[in-house]
Amino acid sequence: MAVDRGQRGAERPGLRPPGRQFGYAIDKADTLRRSARILPLLEAHLGQHAWLAAAQPTIADCAVFPYVALAPEGGVDLEPWPQIRAWIQRVKALPDFLPMPGV
Repeated sequence: MAVDRGQRGAERPGLRPPGRQFGYAIDKADTLRRSARILPLLEAHLGQHAWLAAAQPTIADCAVFPYVALAPEGGVDLEPWPQIRAWIQRVKALPDFLPMPGV
């Protein structure tokens, strides 16, 4: 599938307009439904564990972090999820953490 490089977000150069990414439309309602199902599971896990897969950070934390940390850019509110927000801060506090736009 070819990526449509002709459409850029006017408000943030280099980013696609909201609702369109990687050359196809994004179903925001579906995304919000999925996050409403997944975030409680993540919150419950992080209420009992500091990290996702082990007693220390692992590749699981690295892999999941950008999706969760950038969720507010997609309209997903993280305010109701204190354990998730604390986990985001723990990841950002790791030695040699390299921030990315939006985080």
